[in-house]
Amino acid sequence: MNSLATVKASHEKLKPLLQLALQFGDRAPASLTAQERASGENLRQLARKASRDLASLFIKFDCIEDAGALLKAIVALDPADGDAWMKSGEISFRQGDYPTAAACFAKALELSPGNADLHCSLGRTLLKRGLRQEAKSSFENAISRDPAHYASLIELSMIALYGGNSTEAATCIDRALAIQPDGVAALINAAQLNIGIGNTALAQDYLSRLLASHPDHVDAHFLMAKVKTYSPADSDVAVLDNLWAERQMGDAQRARVGFALFKALDDTGAHEQAFDVLLKANSLRRQAFPDYRLSRDLDLMESLKHLFTPDFTASCQGAGICGYRPVFIVGLPRSGTTLTEQILASHSQVHACGELDLMSSLVKRFFLDGGRLKDPDQILPRAGANIAAMAKAYLTEVAEKQGSKTRFTDKMPVNFLWAGFIRLMFPDARIIHMQRDRIANGFALFSTYFDSAGMQYSYDLDEIGPYMSASGDLMDHWRRLFPGNVLDVSYEALTEDLDAQARRILKFCNLDWEENCLEFHKTKRMVLTLSAAQVIKPIYSGIDRRTIPYRHLLSSLEMHESLPVLPDSRSFGEPCG
Repeated sequence: MNSLATVKASHEKLKPLLQLALQFGDRAPASLTAQERASGENLRQLARKASRDLASLFIKFDCIEDAGALLKAIVALDPADGDAWMKSGEISFRQGDYPTAAACFAKALELSPGNADLHCSLGRTLLKRGLRQEAKSSFENAISRDPAHYASLIELSMIALYGGNSTEAATCIDRALAIQPDGVAALINAAQLNIGIGNTALAQDYLSRLLASHPDHVDAHFLMAKVKTYSPADSDVAVLDNLWAERQMGDAQRARVGFALFKALDDTGAHEQAFDVLLKANSLRRQAFPDYRLSRDLDLMESLKHLFTPDFTASCQGAGICGYRPVFIVGLPRSGTTLTEQILASHSQVHACGELDLMSSLVKRFFLDGGRLKDPDQILPRAGANIAAMAKAYLTEVAEKQGSKTRFTDKMPVNFLWAGFIRLMFPDARIIHMQRDRIANGFALFSTYFDSAGMQYSYDLDEIGPYMSASGDLMDHWRRLFPGNVLDVSYEALTEDLDAQARRILKFCNLDWEENCLEFHKTKRMVLTLSAAQVIKPIYSGIDRRTIPYRHLLSSLEMHESLPVLPDSRSFGEPCG
């Protein structure tokens, strides 16, 4: 009988004793004699100890459901067992049950309010629930109990990074490095921070420190590829090649190595080998999304065209908030949205909010069900009220970020899907649609590893082309429906004649001209998008030269009709002609 089998057999033997102990606890103490109470307490202690020991063994064998059941019994026997509450929280966290995990950690903290580890665990759980501000408070509580709590400093630095607060991020990272000078997470975050603020040389220094002690660290190599130009004699190319050949590595990590190796080989001019690696890396990344179907995205775009008719938009007039003039920069990723935002961010009256997931979150909450539009009988009766609620929720979230500036930008590219909602929520909003040479844009997508899970189509050339066509069709629909409210900006035109295009953008946004907008690369702000390394450099002009060696391999990205979608039998109306 193996060890796990022995543990399971012991668990079966314990169950009657545990049940008896739990039943004994339900009896009123006044109904028991002193001897019965003493015997009962001994029984409960014996059951708690046996359950705790078995739970630890189940955790060791990764049998978390069995461990969780025992820990639940332990806290029922003794609600003051802080260790059991903590371990219950850890198991619920692993199971993805974040509300239960948070409740368990909160209960453990009632019993041990000075435990910095518990505050940190609660913070991580709150982050998983999307409660960033509450999570930040938990990490700060941990540090107030233990100023050298490395894990909480790392978490706070991440919150600051993604909140665009470079000063706070730097403070937390410096404190973490003072505690652990070779701390992996601290060095990674330090590199991320310096990439975001444009200090690529210092970012390389931090990554080199990490790779000196961890030469096979995948994330360090992945970040290094973003900021380094490789030469044929560079030893890091051989290191990446060896990592790529490592078959014991998981697919997720190997995919990241593949994208980094593609960049290195592309830099050295080994284009044929680079493209072969890129094809395989994309295949690995695409396998991470076995349930994704391109047809669902195409169907959503088609359904949006059927929902947003002149009659529907007229029925929602007055529901939005007038007077606010946010600027939404939309388009396919890698189409120049970051560059355009950086130009606008250089204006004295504009605050750049970066890529906010807020619009997608609100649309999903009010209008989608399982990734598709709700049925008409669910949408139409409350459309105006929901648009009003969305506008209020959006401005409430953004107000804190905007500060004293009169205008703000939201450059989440995927908001091209939601242009209709944007116009109804904010009738005075400006929508800038970035366009780029189709092959260059498609190849930029294909050669990029996106950390988010929302870019599944970009890892297959045969899916990128139809998606691009469908997105173009949807943008055509928005232009017809909202004439004069969408400004198309060509990335190539922007790079070839910055002055004229920047003036055109500012005029569209009703902003006075400022020369600083031409010096966008000098604007000090943190950029955490994939184009961070580019927007802190002076602009280059013309077609993306990186694509040229691969154009003959990218015929599937040429213009063609988007794939047919299943007809939507639900009656929203006919899209405008």
